[in-house]
Amino acid sequence: MIFPIDSTDQVGAVQDIVNRSTPESVANMAIEAKEKQHLRYIPLMLVRELVRMKDVPKGLVKNTLERIIKKVDDIPTFMSIYRRDNSGEPIAAAVKKALAEAIVKFSAHELIEYESNGSSWRLSDVVFMVHPKPKNMEQAKVFARLLSAR
Repeated sequence: MIFPIDSTDQVGAVQDIVNRSTPESVANMAIEAKEKQHLRYIPLMLVRELVRMKDVPKGLVKNTLERIIKKVDDIPTFMSIYRRDNSGEPIAAAVKKALAEAIVKFSAHELIEYESNGSSWRLSDVVFMVHPKPKNMEQAKVFARLLSAR
């Protein structure tokens, strides 16, 4: 159903589909692309476009982004996609909340392992920006370590 095209056309195709869709259907496409089709970038691009849409129901962006982040490196990858078009645009509050919630669902080992994944955004940059609340002391130490390495 979604995106049997080459990678150079993906951004335009995503934007075209989003422009013809409701916010709820865009969220559902992102979830399906991640959970059923096991795509990596398309769901993140869909959520980025969802943030840009008007009249998005409260909680839809946050809940969708939280749900499609399955690996730690999805977090800096999403930020790279988010900032690709306009690095000066403020980050939406729903995005910050979703990323903060997503970060704390990973173990300390996972967070350290993916700190430098080669993305233009590092996990420490995102931790600095969204201020996640650690769920335990081990995670608090990892967050402190990430922030001190900036």
